[in-house]
Amino acid sequence: MNTVWKRGIFMDDRKSGFNSIDEYISNFPEDIQKILGELRAAIKKAAPEAEEKISYQMPTFFLKGNLVHFAAYKNHIGFYPTPSGIQAFQDELSMYEGAKGSVQFPISKPLPMKLISKIVKFRVVENLKNAENQRPGWKFAEYEMKGVPVRIAIGARDIENNVVELARRDTREKLSVSLNGLEDHIANLLDEIQMSIFNKAQDFRNQHITEVNSWEEFVKTLDEKGGFVSAHWDGTPETEEKIKTQTKATIRCIPLNNKQESGICILSGNESKERVLFARAY
Repeated sequence: MNTVWKRGIFMDDRKSGFNSIDEYISNFPEDIQKILGELRAAIKKAAPEAEEKISYQMPTFFLKGNLVHFAAYKNHIGFYPTPSGIQAFQDELSMYEGAKGSVQFPISKPLPMKLISKIVKFRVVENLKNAENQRPGWKFAEYEMKGVPVRIAIGARDIENNVVELARRDTREKLSVSLNGLEDHIANLLDEIQMSIFNKAQDFRNQHITEVNSWEEFVKTLDEKGGFVSAHWDGTPETEEKIKTQTKATIRCIPLNNKQESGICILSGNESKERVLFARAY
């Protein structure tokens, strides 16, 4: 595999980005993978509740906001604990090159794992403290972005009235619900939300399936409407390939419970036993 330098980072020359930390690390030589793996493990140990993700095309740990980033360069490992993390440990980091929010650990020397762990723990405390000071609207938005389906809000007045406020993410509806039987109510609500989302997705899919019976209808639908096109196909790979060549549409699905119905293939004119779903890739 050929590798090239891209923005200072080793990247597979076929890639434009990474989808996970595993993918990022695997792109490096084994000796660099070992260093990155040890750094990753040290961060996870110091911040076990943090989520892993890729941000700014770098491995990132997230806990109530970005916690720390790291990246591998030609001669050093870049560590990014934000300016506050650098400032809090500026004396211990003084021996390393760096900038306002980053430090460079030479690849030729062992990483200072104890110091890294201290910095990460500092950032955990800092992020949690900052989150506590955020307004309720910020906290609500944070969990909506995470996809949490039901939010429970409770205050002193709610406790007096023996109720809580439930907010549904799917409909944005707010409900005042008694604390009595709250567990069962939420369980039923989650089932209702799941079914509602499923039905919405199913309706959207069905609305974007167009049934056609001729080649002219098929081409016109692809060009003017898009979505899935339900059409008869004679079952041969040769016909499928010709349809792809002429329209760039391919068979996307043969439904599991497909209705068996006799018909005529839209392209070849041969007999067909069922319809299939065609679509173009976008």
